Amino acid sequence: MDGTTWIRRGPGFTNMRRNIQDRLGPVNGAVVPGPRLFLALITLVFMDVSQLSDSVLNALLNEITGRGLDTVQVVTENIFGQTSSHRLCELAKKRVNDLCQLITDGTQVCELLDMATECLKQYRAKCQENGYDDIDGDKGGEISKKMLASNVIHSQLLFGVYLDDLKNLFRVLPCMAPNELGREATERLRLTSNSLLITSD
Repeated sequence: MDGTTWIRRGPGFTNMRRNIQDRLGPVNGAVVPGPRLFLALITLVFMDVSQLSDSVLNALLNEITGRGLDTVQVVTENIFGQTSSHRLCELAKKRVNDLCQLITDGTQVCELLDMATECLKQYRAKCQENGYDDIDGDKGGEISKKMLASNVIHSQLLFGVYLDDLKNLFRVLPCMAPNELGREATERLRLTSNSLLITSD
C-alpha cells in the first residue's frame, strides 16, 4: 500500500480487529447487510474516497483479518452472497456519495442517526414476526433483502449499520470527501459531529 492509506494502530487495534471481523461475519456463514459492510470498510481507511480502490481495501482486510473482500457473504437490494471485491468497493464509494448528498441537501446528522436506529427497530420487528428472537436469526438474509429492496427510510444506505461506525464516518468524512460535501456541508458536519462522538452506543 502507498502512503495515502492509514491502518489504525495502537492499544485499540485488537478491538478494531474484533469489530471488523464481527461486521464481516464468518467465512461461509451468515450474510452481512450491505450498508453495514460498506460503512465498516470506509471507516477502516483515511484517504480521499474518490481514490479508494479494491486493492487498498483487500490489503487492509488481509493485514487485519487474513481475509479478502470476495469471501464476504453480503446482501443488498440486488446482491445475495459473494461478489467481486471491485463491485463491493464501488458500492461502498457510492454509498458514501449518497450519504454526502443527503447531508449536502440539508439532512442533519442527528436525523441520519435516527433513521439508522429506526431501520434497526423495524428489522427487529420483522424478525420477531417471522419467529426469530432477534436479528441474529436472519442468518440467511431473506428479511434483510426484502427491507433493502423496499428502501424504507433510506435502508439501502443505513440498514443494519452500527451507530458507532456511522458516528466515526461523520467525524472523518470532511477529510475523506470534501469535494462531494462542498464547503458549507463540510463546515456544518464538522460543527455537529464531534459532539455526537462524546457518547457511545
